[in-house]
Amino acid sequence: MKEYAAFTATAQDIVDLLDSQRLARIVTIDPDGIPRIGVHVFVHDGLTVELHLVADDPQLDDVRRGSPVVIEVDEVLANAPSHWVDPANATHADQ
Repeated sequence: MKEYAAFTATAQDIVDLLDSQRLARIVTIDPDGIPRIGVHVFVHDGLTVELHLVADDPQLDDVRRGSPVVIEVDEVLANAPSHWVDPANATHADQ
């Protein structure tokens, strides 16, 4: 992590942020060098973050190919309940 003079975070600061949020954005790079951004529900154990990608998610292909991955967590301004996508299918979760 690059250190900036105006901002430093302890491991506990990061864990506290993760505790307070339910969605993370991950950024990967596709084969053409274009960033892909996905919003995912996550769980964590301290600084270890786990999220679920479905087998046909292009970001999973990026990860398998060795793409760098960035995880970004911050305050969510609004959410989209899963029933907006499909009233009978909750697999998209509330995002």
